[in-house]
Amino acid sequence: IFVLGSMLELGDESSEAHKNAGIEAVKGEADMVVFVGKEMIAGYKAAESMKQEHKNLRLEYFENHGHEDMNAIADLIKGFAEKGDFILLKGSHGIALNRLVELLNGEKGVS
Repeated sequence: IFVLGSMLELGDESSEAHKNAGIEAVKGEADMVVFVGKEMIAGYKAAESMKQEHKNLRLEYFENHGHEDMNAIADLIKGFAEKGDFILLKGSHGIALNRLVELLNGEKGVS
């Protein structure tokens, strides 16, 4: 399972970099890819365009990364993941995907 957060402060290269992240995520053969952040819409759309080749791939997009979104993402992952699954979290520090670690480990909620 890949959780990809927006890469902030890329300037003019932002859209292309996020698109490429979506393409590479699909090539990575994950079972599910969750895109988080406004900039990641380009990655999500690129991944969607490749979905026919990967019929069992689940793609999700969350525009925002606030408290409620992190809880929803954690719940989504918990409902999908199986014991032993690898979960990759990658994004700019400003998206704060690290908050998912506590939620996925059943620790205290994030605020």
